[in-house]
Amino acid sequence: MTASNVTLQYFDDGWTSFDSASNSTILSKMKLGEMHSIHNGRTIDTQNMTQVNNSTGFMRPLRLASPEEPEDEYEVQLDDGSWTYSPMLSYVAHARNTLGLDMNEKFVVNQVFGDDWAAYTVDLSIKRQVRNDTNRVRYIRCISAKEEVGIDFSNVDIGADDIPDDLKCPITQVMFRVPVMAEDGKVYEKSAIKRWLSTKQSSPLTNLPMQRGLLPIHQPTVQAIKDYLSA
Repeated sequence: MTASNVTLQYFDDGWTSFDSASNSTILSKMKLGEMHSIHNGRTIDTQNMTQVNNSTGFMRPLRLASPEEPEDEYEVQLDDGSWTYSPMLSYVAHARNTLGLDMNEKFVVNQVFGDDWAAYTVDLSIKRQVRNDTNRVRYIRCISAKEEVGIDFSNVDIGADDIPDDLKCPITQVMFRVPVMAEDGKVYEKSAIKRWLSTKQSSPLTNLPMQRGLLPIHQPTVQAIKDYLSA
């Protein structure tokens, strides 16, 4: 994980990254605690994660993004007490951690719903998020790869070129952290296939229809990773 892989993005019919120079400047200020800046006639607020056009007043949501799969998964508790995976929270938390930001400080995650969006204030120190426009509180929990498979990946370069192909997720093309088997009989990185199935209902490899159900962690792959790392 490197901070240079993290980008700030705005939403305009899809998430779009700032240009390299603006991204570097804004993120550098963000790491120093400077949460407001002006770029190209727009006010960037990385505390509330918004971009406002100073001429029109039009506001867009912002987010931090990283191409890497998150090491930790975050789930949100629903009204019936069950838990559901939150891709946006998982990826934003991963990007913040990669930047070296204080994970116990509150931060905002924007979720887009069609043409609309909502902001959630997340407080990992007390494990909850609040929807800003309704004050609706939901509890969150973190599930780490180490807890799920018993492997500490903190000193493992999961993107190394010499990793065998059968230990790589077909979506991410890096080593599995939490390998699971999906309904198509293929093994994927858990967070990657969850993100895929959050917007699609087909197999990434066969394009055949596939539901969101995942089988338990694929223990043969976990054991193969342990054997590879201990060799």
